[in-house]
Amino acid sequence: MTRTEIIAKYAAPRWRLLLGSVLSVVYWPFIYIFYHGTKLAWETTSGAAVEPPVIGFMSSYGRASQNGYWIFVFATLALSVFLIILRVKLGAYVGKRLVGVVYVTEVGQEIDFDHISRKSLIMVFYFLVLAIPGPALGFIFGPAADPFSLAALAAGLAFIAHKSWKTDASGRTYAYRSAGIVPVMVRRRESASAELSVSPPG
Repeated sequence: MTRTEIIAKYAAPRWRLLLGSVLSVVYWPFIYIFYHGTKLAWETTSGAAVEPPVIGFMSSYGRASQNGYWIFVFATLALSVFLIILRVKLGAYVGKRLVGVVYVTEVGQEIDFDHISRKSLIMVFYFLVLAIPGPALGFIFGPAADPFSLAALAAGLAFIAHKSWKTDASGRTYAYRSAGIVPVMVRRRESASAELSVSPPG
């Protein structure tokens, strides 16, 4: 069997990976901590008011709410960097481990900082696709931009859904393939690593 065929044989099903992503709500307390830490630092150094972002059109945000939104975005990015180390130690994301999934490389080795950071950077890009275009339009152009802001959000969601669900011949989505990561079930890790370690390219 070629390496692609072996990866397809062992790759964890997408529904389980999706469930693992949903269970990543365990990160939310960290986002809360990072948000309030960044908020305090911003208010102390700049003296500018900060209010938490709320659900609604971005055109309705006042300056304080806009500050709160950008601080939320920054705090989420900072947390992503912080969690890379944790993910390397766990061998996967926390949510994935909760559903019995672990990561190995395409040659069956343990993942390292390079692999998980590449995966994390792709996820950060997905986040920014949602977090930047629509809000920026609303903040800059006001109510006139609301339809375009919604269109940007819809386009971003469609793009991420496509990238997160479409698989190639190896059974992996774009993020895993680009990072050189194979998500496998914990119980199949040893056999997957053994086969991948001696698999021919292709």
